[in-house]
Parts: sequence; C-alpha cells; structure tokens
Amino acid sequence: MLPASSATLAIMAAGQMKRIDLYAITLAGGSPTYYFTSHQTPVVVGNQLYQTGLIINRGTRTQTAGLEVDQMQVTFSPNPNSSTGTPLIAGLPLIKAARARVFDGARLLFSKMFLADFNDLTPGAVPSFQGRMNIDSIGRLTVTFQVSSDGEMLNTSAPPNLIEKRCRHTLFDAGCALVPANFQISGSVASGSTVLNVNTNLTQPDKYFSLGRITFLSGLNATNPSTTYFVKYFAHTSGQFQLVRPLPNVPQPGDTFVALPGCSKLRSQCINTNSALAPPFNNGGRFRGILFVPVPETLYDGGTSQNQTQSIGGDGGSGVGSTFSSRLGQQNVFKP
Repeated sequence: MLPASSATLAIMAAGQMKRIDLYAITLAGGSPTYYFTSHQTPVVVGNQLYQTGLIINRGTRTQTAGLEVDQMQVTFSPNPNSSTGTPLIAGLPLIKAARARVFDGARLLFSKMFLADFNDLTPGAVPSFQGRMNIDSIGRLTVTFQVSSDGEMLNTSAPPNLIEKRCRHTLFDAGCALVPANFQISGSVASGSTVLNVNTNLTQPDKYFSLGRITFLSGLNATNPSTTYFVKYFAHTSGQFQLVRPLPNVPQPGDTFVALPGCSKLRSQCINTNSALAPPFNNGGRFRGILFVPVPETLYDGGTSQNQTQSIGGDGGSGVGSTFSSRLGQQNVFKP
C-alpha cells in the first residue's frame, strides 16, 4: 500500500478531490534533482519548490504483480509561459540536454497530491511510481521518456561482477571509500577558452583530471543547483580541460571552479602515491579488479605439430591441429 497521510485518506474517502501531479528527476550519480509539476502554478511540498517550467503530458502506465516490469510514458516540453522561467537541465535547455544524453541513468519519481482545496497543500504527496528514464523520442519541442521500474535490471544477461582487470568500484562510491573533498582542486579559467576546451591555471600532469569532472562556482556556467561537466582529457601544457559535452556559455577569464580527478580503474592508478604522475589515491587495499586475466585466444583441438598460419575463421582441426586430427576426413575416418 502506498504511504498516505490521514488527511489524504480522509479526502479520498469523501470521494470529491482535486489532484496535483509532481515529478522529481534525479540525474545519474544521485544529484542534482529537478522538481516540476503539471499544475498551473508552482507548489511547495516539504519545503521543496516544484516548478512549472515544463509542459508535462503523462501517457500510458502499466503496473502488474510479480516480476514484470512496470512502465510509464511521459512527455516533457518547455513552457514559455512559466512564471519560474524555462528550466535548464545540467546547464542545458531540455532538448539540448536530451541530445547530449544528460538523462542517461536518470531516475524519475512521480507523486500525486489529493486535495480538498488547491490552497491547502498540507495533506502532502503520495509517491506513486518511480523508475529509470529511457528516451523514447526527441522532437523539435518535446522529449518522450519511457520510465521503467527497477525490475528492468533483472533483464540484464551479464552477472553483476565480471572477471576483468579493471576495478568494479566507481571512484568515490561506497566500495572505493575515497572522499571527494580530499582530492578536490580549485582553479580559475584562463583566456582562449571555448565551450568544449577550457584553459585554466592548473598545472597538474597530463591526464590528471581525465575522466573526472569540473563544477563552476562563478560566471555564466555556475548554476543552482550546481551542474557538473565531465572531462574527456586534461593537458598539462595549457591546463586545458577537454569536456565531453559543451558548456552552455563560453567561460570567461577569472571564472572559478573546482575539479575532481577521474580513475582509469587500473591497479597502477589505484596504488599511485606520487601526485607528480597522477592522483595519489593510494587505495590498493580496495582495488577489486582481477589481476592476470588471460587475453582471449583461439582454441585449436589438440597440440600443433605444424608451423602453418591459421586463416581467420578457418577449421582448427585441419592443417594446424594435431597430426591425428589433421588426418581425419569429412566422415571422421583416419587416413594414414
């Protein structure tokens, strides 16, 4: 049973009610979260403001018992008449954010409010559905999502932990246990920057911040809540951050930011203690990659008694296989 306040239950029992739909979108990594409502005016629920910056149309929704995946379809489009303005998602307008794959790994929580009067919001919200967001289509003015319950993860054919040389933890997660504040570095923008290549005053070695992230604290790219931009490569010579996706505005000299390094998930980086080479994680005790994993090799039947080159896709038992197997005919009859 969905949790609901006693006031909500009383309103529902009366049979006459007004309803407000609430949507909370949380990007991958657990932050930031964006709050929207399909109501005509913004509403405050639990000290959280739900904006009217998007026109929201909720489509079909399926819920079944058992392990079947529950799904809900929802379409968002910018609301030019919103009193709270057109929202930015990770610093980008809705359509650009969708095309830049900002919503990859995002989650949506859909809640309802059942009210006797729109001016009395004290009954609170009732969580109704939550799941993982997958883009169904992107139009000129709209983005349609298929939201699937967490049961969707049971459709994954791979095991949770693969045998590979890279660590299965993610940098700064509970398994890694490193604290971001201990590796955060402050800097400022230098001249000559673009929306994809940000020149800075930092002098760390090449690749120090590669696969990491940068968050602006001042300037046009500083947002509230703060928006994080992922780093593809860091070059020592110019202190340049090459970003995965473009910034909404060209950074100006003097704009301040904080940067966090990334991790290649290799043991050599995990155990490093020399900051002149790479981030000094010194975290080998929590490394969870599998060392000495052999590379994939072609298997031949038996040993090889002839030094012949095997053609790609060829039959391992003829020409390159053992003496016995190479003398077997098509009917598996031995030919001396």
